[in-house]
Amino acid sequence: MIAKKIHSGDILDTIKKSKDYKIDDNSIISIIKRINYRKKYRRKLRQFIILERRFFRNKIVEKEESVIFLLLKLITLVIIASFLIMTIAKFIFELNLSSLVLTIYFSLILGIVTEIKG
Repeated sequence: MIAKKIHSGDILDTIKKSKDYKIDDNSIISIIKRINYRKKYRRKLRQFIILERRFFRNKIVEKEESVIFLLLKLITLVIIASFLIMTIAKFIFELNLSSLVLTIYFSLILGIVTEIKG
């Protein structure tokens, strides 16, 4: 009777509900418990692996998008900050800056900002 119920799915529930549950031999019940536990564990492990793969795929895509967005944001902030600083410098010190000085100044600002962010 137990052998028929073993093939039918939830082993522990069928044994507990059956009249033959009062078996003195605990080794049979422990073996059946182990088999049932392993089946549930394998299913849960497979589900966890599938969910983990989906999660990491989504995270990688989000990271790539966020990195691109942050780079664009950083570049725009550096450009705006450098032009603001240059205009302030022109007004305060009344400097006539050439294009070479402007490029050097811009590269210095960019280097400082990347050092702060990095």
